[in-house]
Amino acid sequence: MRPFALTNGATIIGFFKGTPHPDTIDHMSFYLGGMRALREALETLKKNGVELEDPGDEIGPTSPGSPHLGLWFHDPDGYRWELSVRTVPTSANSAALRYVRAFTGLN
Repeated sequence: MRPFALTNGATIIGFFKGTPHPDTIDHMSFYLGGMRALREALETLKKNGVELEDPGDEIGPTSPGSPHLGLWFHDPDGYRWELSVRTVPTSANSAALRYVRAFTGLN
């Protein structure tokens, strides 16, 4: 895989070959602005030959029962990355979402 970068206009993440140390963290996760950005990131990753988790069904729930969607891949050094979007909450998790918002101050 050749070096490449993903950007949202405010942050650029570059991927280069180096000395791997993926045991130091489980994975890095970044929320994107919406499904369009997630689909564009997926296409960029595919065009650059990045091996994605869950081939053929790359975009899926970020955890069991979660309304949020994401995709996962490993960079050339073995680090695991997650790109995800926050979707509209379902009625089943709206109480939990209200609690998280109240606890964290997030909107």
